[in-house]
Amino acid sequence: MVRRTGDKDDVSNFSQKAQVPSSIGVAHSRTLNLDEMSKHDNLEELEPLTLDTELAKVVSDSATSLSIIYKGEEIHFRYMEIEPQDIEVRTQVAAENGRIQEWLTPYSLHKLADSIRNRGMITPALGYLDGGIIYVIDGSSRRKGCIFAEKPFRILVSEQRFDSSFISELSSEANEYREPSLYERGLMWRDQIREGESQAQFSKRIKVNAALVSTGLKACLINREIIDLFPSPPDIGRTTLTKLDKLLSQIKDEKVLLDALKVMVGSLTFSSDDSLQRNSVFLDAFASVVNDIKDAKTKEDKFKVNTPFGSGERTGSLTVSKSGALSAKITRPSKKDIEELIKLLEKEYLS
Repeated sequence: MVRRTGDKDDVSNFSQKAQVPSSIGVAHSRTLNLDEMSKHDNLEELEPLTLDTELAKVVSDSATSLSIIYKGEEIHFRYMEIEPQDIEVRTQVAAENGRIQEWLTPYSLHKLADSIRNRGMITPALGYLDGGIIYVIDGSSRRKGCIFAEKPFRILVSEQRFDSSFISELSSEANEYREPSLYERGLMWRDQIREGESQAQFSKRIKVNAALVSTGLKACLINREIIDLFPSPPDIGRTTLTKLDKLLSQIKDEKVLLDALKVMVGSLTFSSDDSLQRNSVFLDAFASVVNDIKDAKTKEDKFKVNTPFGSGERTGSLTVSKSGALSAKITRPSKKDIEELIKLLEKEYLS
């Protein structure tokens, strides 16, 4: 249920003295019933529903505030615009936000920053006020995009600190740019799953496809250092994570792999600025590094000694591997050849 009750006030001038008012009224506001929307969730969808269209109407309909009804409780948000030079001073990303902030770079957000630069920020973020600082619970990508684009940051701010279930609901549904990556969601799901709760039960409770949850929970076990090496970690999807897991299962010494990958990254070149294409190129190179390590290990382990013996047509070889396996090969050995083989065994294998 959404209703409009008035026109937009001038709230764009945000300065040190212009804090969020202590009393947030419902005049000139919209009301969004999250309880009603949740009834239409489709558990067969791989991605949860989003509220970005409804949130964008706060701006398009010139509303000054938004009320969200969640579990029968009405929570009020005041619409604000923060000038680009004040964003980092006046706002912080809340601990409850699931995005890895180090991944929000000019490269990973260049499309979003360009859109904000050309059209402004379409959908406001969501946050709460605490100690004079606005904590962003949804919209950290848009926050960074506004900084890069040097455009005002639009946000709906509440004076009420929310419980974890409400924040989780907003984080899974309200998103103008894109969902957190599957790796990031895996980290969040790992913390949200209850003791004794199966993955199937958890998937049903959070209304996310069970196969996607399974991949995400497995993905968050991957060493973060490896994920960080990708050209665009936020764009690592389900298929890439599945391939990555298979490749990593072939390597026992992760430090050797990391060292090799860091060398490889320095020499890697790309033919496109597309983040998905770059990640694909990196994954192919990753697979080559894994194969090189496997081949090197096989060659290293194969021979401890590889000694020829015999003569003429009866030339043979004695191979002893590092694991201790013995292999002797000769065609039509003579008595002398056998004696020579015994001497080799005593010297190289039985010593």
